[in-house]
Amino acid sequence: MRVYVGSYKIRTSKDVAYIHIPVKLALQLGTRRVRVFMQVASRECNNLSFHGTVIIFPATLTRVGDTFRLKLPKKYLSLAERIKDCSFVDVWLEPRLEDWKTKKPEHT
Repeated sequence: MRVYVGSYKIRTSKDVAYIHIPVKLALQLGTRRVRVFMQVASRECNNLSFHGTVIIFPATLTRVGDTFRLKLPKKYLSLAERIKDCSFVDVWLEPRLEDWKTKKPEHT
């Protein structure tokens, strides 16, 4: 079950890039461990080379006040710095597959 959670501006702070997802949307997934699908919408940027880029990565949603923070992997920090002021990312989330599996009972 993949859920579209909206279009967001990427924020950066020191060596971290992130977005905030409203609690109501994040809770639809039933887990904080998610697979993230992002598509860059950078029509407003001078350099259009990133427009349409799709980024897929695993993440863990972290509760911060009235939202959940979703951090981008460090390897995307350079991209985030280049597009943060002129673009948005469309974001879809789905529970990670390993969360759907049940643990095997331990032998005693």
